[in-house]
Amino acid sequence: TSTVKMKVNATVEELLKRLPGVQVNQDGSITISGVRVEHLLVDGEDFFGGDPTIVTKNFNADMIAKIQFLDKKSSQTEFTGVDDGQRTKTVNLVLKEDAKKGYFVKGEAGASLQGYDNVNGMLGAFRGPRQLAVLAMTANNGTTGFSGEGAGLSIGGAGDALGASSGGGIPQVEGAGAHYADKWNGNEDHISGNGSFGFLSTRPYSSSITLQTLPDSVYTQAQSSRSANTSNQQMLNADYDYLPDSIQAFRFSIGGTKAAGNNQFVSMGSSLFNDTLVNSSQSNIRSVTGNQVFDASVMWRIRARKKKARNFSVTARMSNQSNTSSGYLYVLNNFYKPDGSLLNIDTTDQRKVISSSNRNFNGNLNYTEPLWKNTVLALRYNLNFNRGETQQSTFGRGDGKYQDLIDSLSNHYRNNVLSQTATINIQGTGKPLSYTIGGDIHRYSNLQENLQTDSILKYQYTTLNPRVDARYAINKEQGINFNYSANTQQPSITQLQPVQNNNNPLNITLGNPNLRSSISQNFGLGFNMVKPIFFNVGLNFGYTTNTISTRTYTDSLGRQISQPVNVSGSENGGLYLGMNHKFKNSGIELGGNANLSFGRGVNYVGDILSHNDNLNVGGGLSIGKYVADRYSIRLNASANYSSSVSSVNPSLSTHFWTQNHNFELSWFPIRGLEVNSIGNYSWQQNTSAFTGNNWTFFWNAYVSKNFLQNRLVVKWRINDILGQNAGIGRSISGNTTTQTTSNIVGRYWMISVSYRFIRHGRIK
Repeated sequence: TSTVKMKVNATVEELLKRLPGVQVNQDGSITISGVRVEHLLVDGEDFFGGDPTIVTKNFNADMIAKIQFLDKKSSQTEFTGVDDGQRTKTVNLVLKEDAKKGYFVKGEAGASLQGYDNVNGMLGAFRGPRQLAVLAMTANNGTTGFSGEGAGLSIGGAGDALGASSGGGIPQVEGAGAHYADKWNGNEDHISGNGSFGFLSTRPYSSSITLQTLPDSVYTQAQSSRSANTSNQQMLNADYDYLPDSIQAFRFSIGGTKAAGNNQFVSMGSSLFNDTLVNSSQSNIRSVTGNQVFDASVMWRIRARKKKARNFSVTARMSNQSNTSSGYLYVLNNFYKPDGSLLNIDTTDQRKVISSSNRNFNGNLNYTEPLWKNTVLALRYNLNFNRGETQQSTFGRGDGKYQDLIDSLSNHYRNNVLSQTATINIQGTGKPLSYTIGGDIHRYSNLQENLQTDSILKYQYTTLNPRVDARYAINKEQGINFNYSANTQQPSITQLQPVQNNNNPLNITLGNPNLRSSISQNFGLGFNMVKPIFFNVGLNFGYTTNTISTRTYTDSLGRQISQPVNVSGSENGGLYLGMNHKFKNSGIELGGNANLSFGRGVNYVGDILSHNDNLNVGGGLSIGKYVADRYSIRLNASANYSSSVSSVNPSLSTHFWTQNHNFELSWFPIRGLEVNSIGNYSWQQNTSAFTGNNWTFFWNAYVSKNFLQNRLVVKWRINDILGQNAGIGRSISGNTTTQTTSNIVGRYWMISVSYRFIRHGRIK
């Protein structure tokens, strides 16, 4: 990173924006060659669980010696040496030695006349391998985590089985967190831990239009809703690595999360066949939710003294998760005749108690044996037992006290799953070729118990899941990757239970005890080059047999009943190209990308099997230039074409273009003074169904001045200058297209003061 010149107090996020192939989105998320970064490490440590934006927005760029981009293997693979095929796109920040000899403090406080505020602070202390960090924040300007203006260590809540939330909204958040890590005994022994707690309150309101293509019509559902939601969450996890001698190693892990929520939801909606009104509805839901998760594991490994690639290991993990939702459901539905007159009225007034639990035990025996130079034989036996239990009790108001149990809407199920897997791999780590060739033999046994009717359903099957991962390094700057994998997905217990869920009486869902697991196969091929230009191309294809999809019946009054079913014919694929180059003479950075993706989803519309084909084609260009202490400018432009066609009614296809263009300009007229402006223009083409205003220009700006040797920064910021920020989204799934609009933070201005104090050896 020493070759990249940055402004004073530049953050890691700003540094990443300057690197080829790296894109940092407005919410702080990072993508590398089109793949989202899920994990960020600091000197190899999970900093607050590896959440990327915690570090990128709070660490200074001048603390970083180098940045490593990794396809990180799972912790179990790294410990046992048996490759399970799991990879996570990861960024590792290697700190400069001087940055490991002190501490830094960062604090920020901002407020506006419109009532928005944001106060956050962070303390980070480093001494060699020892890391300590403490965070705290409160905000109501759209921030939902510990990372300033973007997302971060999310403060969430418990899931709500009654669906009593509009989603989105403008949150009021309060929270704090801590991180600690250390190594000793020659960096062999290691401990790390993270903890956080937070409170979130929000009052979202939203509207949506959903179009379903049917054989002889279009079924349109329009809904507007609002809700009031509060939630709190506490989280704690820790890892300990212990090496008693040169041949043995232990790893102990423990973690847990506890969350609770309180929700109130009100909605109004209507449904039409083509242009004919068939029903309207009003809903009111109140719920209280809770969620608890506990997880613990232990790993032990012993290695041969002479052949270090020969090792034997044992791992064991236990976890327990429980969820509860209880509350009241009131729905009033009106149904209409074709001439618009009222046909009948249906009322649902019930109390519901829904609970689920999941207990899991997972154990592994692992062995690796060297075969020849840089090549090992890896063997694993896995035993996994999972017990899931769900119970739903629905009470009518017959006695005025919601105590009449409704048997048809109540259930109690238990699902016991025992699976055994044998893994055989040949793993090579030499140059120029590294590879893993092998796969799994999987034996699966399922026992479903209906505890309410005392009935049992059993089934078993065996699958073979091969896997190939290979990389050929042409030279230090170029390489080719190939991967193939087959995976099995089991149905969830909520999909298996046949009792209907009537949380929305117009959209009833049923389980299906006859579901079978799906098997997907995926292929990937890629080429990457870092010099003389950064270039990356990737090709992928996958298909699934026995896909768990849905069958949906829609009656003449617009009432729908959906049930999961197995289908075949699902497939997907894509092509991605990206390039980036910096011209040394002019300092201009030029980048571009192109992508194509397609997918076929299969579902039943009534008794008709529907093949739903989706196509997306797009690309973008970027150009930028940075002159230290004078100015920086970056322009991005992209366009995408989406097409969706359903075989049940090909004449009612959906096609539209979207565009997204943004700029970022920083000007430093005098030392310590920055004028910054960011704009984003987005546009969605009108369709026959979505004819409203589909473009927005979101424009932000700030002026900041450094004081006290750049430690103190005073910033005046304007958010959404033109007042056009809009929470509009459009999605396509199967034969259904949906457009939603929700309330988000609009125009305001804020004055903030931030202070950063750093004390360590001089940064070189």
